[in-house]
Amino acid sequence: MKMSRKFITAGVAGIMALGIAVSAWAAEPKVTDQKIRSGGVTVNIPVVKGAVGGAEVDDKVNMAIDFNIVKKLYAYLPGGSNG
Repeated sequence: MKMSRKFITAGVAGIMALGIAVSAWAAEPKVTDQKIRSGGVTVNIPVVKGAVGGAEVDDKVNMAIDFNIVKKLYAYLPGGSNG
């Protein structure tokens, strides 16, 4: 049960980071969820499309979100850093 809470915490952190990034733009981009399943674990990762600045900005925002979520998840794996 502890692992589930940690995954949820990581997802919430990613969504919060996305909310901060989205508030900086004048136009509202479309945000959808990408579901990643592995074994009994499902993680929903937000995906941005339609940000001001075009596809290049979409890619940069999505890479930053992915990086931060993966970084948080690795912290909870055996042998992962706690930072």
